[in-house]
Amino acid sequence: METDREALTDGQLLDRFIADRDGDALGALVRRHAPMVWGVCRRALHNPHDAEDAVQATFLVLVRRAASVSPRGMVGNWLYGVALRTANKAAAIAARRRVREQQMTDYPEPADEDLALWEDVRPVLDRELGRLPDRYRAAVVLCDLEGLTRQEAARQLGLPEGTVASRLVRGRALLARRLMRYNLFVAAGSLAAAMARGVASAAPPPGLAEAAVTAGITGAVPPPVAALTEGVLRAMFISKLKTVAVLGLAGLALLAGAGFLAVLAVQEPARPDKERIRGTWTVEAVTDGGRERNPENPKMVITAEKLTIKSGDRVEAEGTYELDPTKTPRWIDITGKDRKVLGIYRLDGDKLTICLNEREDGERPTKFASESGSPNDLLMVMRRDK
Repeated sequence: METDREALTDGQLLDRFIADRDGDALGALVRRHAPMVWGVCRRALHNPHDAEDAVQATFLVLVRRAASVSPRGMVGNWLYGVALRTANKAAAIAARRRVREQQMTDYPEPADEDLALWEDVRPVLDRELGRLPDRYRAAVVLCDLEGLTRQEAARQLGLPEGTVASRLVRGRALLARRLMRYNLFVAAGSLAAAMARGVASAAPPPGLAEAAVTAGITGAVPPPVAALTEGVLRAMFISKLKTVAVLGLAGLALLAGAGFLAVLAVQEPARPDKERIRGTWTVEAVTDGGRERNPENPKMVITAEKLTIKSGDRVEAEGTYELDPTKTPRWIDITGKDRKVLGIYRLDGDKLTICLNEREDGERPTKFASESGSPNDLLMVMRRDK
């Protein structure tokens, strides 16, 4: 049975885990991607024990947010992003508590030009790789950090091999160009060889993948790992809400993004909705995938044509919106740089309720509810400022 699961694609394994909470499917995914996740965490953290905690937290996030991986075939790319976020979070925690270990496990001494180049690239690799567009990053992660052939990567991603090949070439070239800002002038081919040799030189500790699977299935994790996992989930939630509000404006400061989008949908039948929506709104409650979140009361100022998210007097982001009050329930679309987010809204006096689906391929919600198993539905309640 284990052999059968190992032959499945990432998307197939993920579907099995989501549908049946199949522990063997989760185990196959963890074993497949543990070396890559370990590499990301180890490069960011001096203390190997902190890196092990970050690996476990990364896979716990997968357990909790499996349904939000989209498209299904890009599990490796999704895990890379979560691992990078988790490792950075763990590094910040370690810095705050000021107990970084001074001694770290030595990396292998460079034995040839590839490994020598790897030593130069390693400190900044994830910073720049994490900034590549997903379509290019996914190819680089699978082929250069996980060692898949182009044919194998194409099978995982559900794409023609030629498409993966062109994205890989483009991704390597973009990454090499970005490294130039650190005075690292390296050809894309040499960079790929250096990554492959460097990644192969450091395997995850024995038993780490099994420990991550056990933690994911049983939920029995050490307090530091549990705290790190919750911190990453909260950061992802806030980031998602901000993305919904401004669609593609990445890197906003970590402030209570949770509700700011909701403010968009303010209206009432007594007057035209375009008039009712104008004003300043404060988010009071947010539910995400059936889990209540604690918004920190961000505000949004809405005019006739645009909305502005504010933290105090500081403008964090802007976007545009469209309303269709003829639908039941009423529709609201939020437009950013790249796409639209679909939602519904309801206004009762000075109380606004809005439900949004931030996935690009997601359907518009049909009811004001955020339930377990539909983690992309965001239910928000807000009040008009007096």
